[in-house]
Amino acid sequence: MSEALDGTLVAQLQENIITYSIGGIFFGIYVVLAIVAAYILLQQGLRQSLARSVLFALNLVMFIGQTGNLVALIVSELKILQSLGDTLYDPTQALEHWEVAIVVFSRLNYFISDTIVIWRAWVLYDDRLYLRILLVLCGLGSFIGVTLDAVFVLKEALSNDVGETNTLSKIRVLMPVMLLITNFIATAIIALKVWEYRHSIKINLGKQTRKTSVERVLILLLESGLVYCACWIVSIISLTPGALSFIGRNVFATMVPNLTAIYPTLIIIFVAAQKSYTELSINVSQTLQFAIPTSLPNIVASQISEAQAGVRRPSFVAPKTTGIVELGTHSVHESGTESLSDSGASR
Repeated sequence: MSEALDGTLVAQLQENIITYSIGGIFFGIYVVLAIVAAYILLQQGLRQSLARSVLFALNLVMFIGQTGNLVALIVSELKILQSLGDTLYDPTQALEHWEVAIVVFSRLNYFISDTIVIWRAWVLYDDRLYLRILLVLCGLGSFIGVTLDAVFVLKEALSNDVGETNTLSKIRVLMPVMLLITNFIATAIIALKVWEYRHSIKINLGKQTRKTSVERVLILLLESGLVYCACWIVSIISLTPGALSFIGRNVFATMVPNLTAIYPTLIIIFVAAQKSYTELSINVSQTLQFAIPTSLPNIVASQISEAQAGVRRPSFVAPKTTGIVELGTHSVHESGTESLSDSGASR
């Protein structure tokens, strides 16, 4: 009996080491990204922009929450190990307290993550009320889902009723479903912006083989959003009994809080780095509109195409009205440079 117990404990310790080692790797990745995001925001200046100040504060709160979650997990494991060495020590009360900390920190980060995702989609459209109403509803859904899940998890952890625990476990699928819906809609809005941008470029400038820096950032946001949605789909599947092994479920449960912190941090870096690269401030939330003067449309379009292709023309003095093609949120100058910046970041 003792040997069987020892074997069980050894297997459990091995699983815990694997689980928390993987979690530690993802936490390390997140820490690096959080520092980079904070550095970029500080470099661009917080006093000049309310949006940057808010993003910096959210980044800081998310870092504190993620660190607190990791500390709570480590302390909980240490309490369990202490009970194995000291048979008189009962860790139940201490574990309940740390379980509350784990739930609060992780669910807080889930909501902050969705807030940043919604903000990113929000600033892309300031002329379409129905999209913003949809995003507000998504935000409310995420808040309700996260809050209910926190209540269910704590009630499940503190409940001794097996029947009640099984019922609560079935209800817990609500949160990942709500978060998946929110992120899917936000990603779909970004995909719509990518399509509109490409369509406008194609109509007004013809086929372009080289992607602009604006398009690259939008595509990065789109691709990362799809990956994040896939993570929540796996999270929903993992709640199905028998879908994942015990260790697989534990590893994924440890990864999810880190992934929910990494994704919004990447969004901050993508947008802030793009603004730093262009060194210009042009509103991204307006509809992409071209204003090519009708007096010399062929000359202007020709100048833009040749500037992007690197072809030099004999210099001449052109009218000031033909020196720039305005894309609303995106501008292409005669030199072939373009710019994109977040509307929220310049306010």
